[in-house]
Formats: sequence, structure tokens, C-alpha cells
Amino acid sequence: PFRVFNTHLDHISDEAREQGAEHIVCLMNVYRDRMDLPMVLMGDFNAFPGSKPLGIFLDAGLTEHTGNIPNSYHGYGTCPEHPRIDYIMSTGFAQVGDAYAWKDCRDGLYLSDHYPVCAELEQENV
Repeated sequence: PFRVFNTHLDHISDEAREQGAEHIVCLMNVYRDRMDLPMVLMGDFNAFPGSKPLGIFLDAGLTEHTGNIPNSYHGYGTCPEHPRIDYIMSTGFAQVGDAYAWKDCRDGLYLSDHYPVCAELEQENV
């Protein structure tokens, strides 16, 4: 067993992203106190690498698994160089291989305005 958290942090306010990250960490701690299970946190953080919301998650003991992905937002092909804002993080998991982004575009259609990011994880101490 493990827990999965998915989020979409605010796209306008740095303060809202920071408060959202703090709230998620508090919620994860409540669940950990009830039963300590491995956890995965993923989603659109609307935060660049090195930003304060990412620091909040890292300081809480989460490990980032999408660090090798250079960008994840593309605006339906209009913004190919936008930095990564989508992440997969965890506690109690080890990463197996490199994370990657689905960059599929068929007949000019994308799955989303973001590239879905993927990482294969394996539970530690199973």
C-alpha cells in the first residue's frame, strides 16, 4: 500500500503556491501519523526548479523524480522552452531509470498544454 497526492498549485500568486505547498505537507504528515506509508506527490506545481514551493516539499523529506526533464509546459506547442512546472516527488520510493515527458503530438493535437511527466518508482524496503 501507498498514498498518492495530486495537486494543481495556483498559477498567479507565489504566496498562494507557498501556502498550498505548506498545506499539502501538513496533510501528508497527518496521514503519515495515522499510518506511515510511502507517498507520491505529483501535479502542476506552477513553480520553477529552485522555487520556494519546491523547497518546502524537499525540506519535508520528499525526493524529486523529474529533475532530468527540462520543460513540461508547452502551451499547445506555442512555448516549447518554458521551464519545468510539473513534478513527481515521493517518500519511501526509489526511482528506476530516468523520468520522461510524453511529447506526443498527432495531427497537430497534444494530450494537454503540458507534457505529461512519468517516472517509474519502486518501493523501498519492500
